[in-house]
Amino acid sequence: TGTTVAVTGVVELALNVDARGNLKNIEVVSEEPPLLGFGKAALSDFGGAKFIPAFRSGQPVESNVKIPVYYKKPVQLIPDNTKPPE
Repeated sequence: TGTTVAVTGVVELALNVDARGNLKNIEVVSEEPPLLGFGKAALSDFGGAKFIPAFRSGQPVESNVKIPVYYKKPVQLIPDNTKPPE
């Protein structure tokens, strides 16, 4: 079998949630490490999410929030069909 390692990453998302808890806007603020697909995964994972709205003076209100999303992705370093040099 190939050698597999876990690559970890973190994405910071900026969310705009309306007073009913519906996600109105979502964007990636930062993604580390870049170019491994963690930002795209976070957008997909949270795209249809429903939230508990923020409250002010006992009433639900629209809010903007930033959240970190942590990922661990297995990455195969040496494919199964290749032999290491002899």
